[in-house]
Amino acid sequence: TRVRSSAASDVYKRQEAYQARGDAWVDKEDYGKAIADFSRVLKLNPRDIRAYISRAEAFSEKGKYEKALADFEQVLKLQDSSPDALAGLAWIRATCPKADLRDGKKAIEYAEKACKLTDYKEVTFLDTLAVAYAENGEFEKAVKWQKQALQAPDDFPKKELEKARLRLKLYMDGKPYRKE
Repeated sequence: TRVRSSAASDVYKRQEAYQARGDAWVDKEDYGKAIADFSRVLKLNPRDIRAYISRAEAFSEKGKYEKALADFEQVLKLQDSSPDALAGLAWIRATCPKADLRDGKKAIEYAEKACKLTDYKEVTFLDTLAVAYAENGEFEKAVKWQKQALQAPDDFPKKELEKARLRLKLYMDGKPYRKE
């Protein structure tokens, strides 16, 4: 059993190394290299939820929305109550530049579930709920949730705070947000 334990430990260490390197590539906005590393993690462990979510986010950043949706959906098959996967699905369904992938009703459904699972305390999920309502043409609700999200500006990733404020202005003008 010692040999098996050592082998399992080696696989785990490799997974962690690939995940960390993939995260570093994301920080450098080199999403192709990040996707390759997250894929290596999944080759070692096809049930690694964190790697699926990370790869889905990288796919989304590269504009490969169908692949991002597939990874988020795979997470829900493995763990049906993953708020990160639900929010990821909601974000793409609400903001995708490809009209055929947008679905405001589904976006609201996914975002509400993510918010409920986190007791409406995760500001990025509130931001996602707002964007979903905006996609569905419910701008009053979009404004309400965006204002609530912005009550905790320190909880937003630094790069996202100004974008969140701009989204509020869009909703107040009766316009949905689209990812460029």
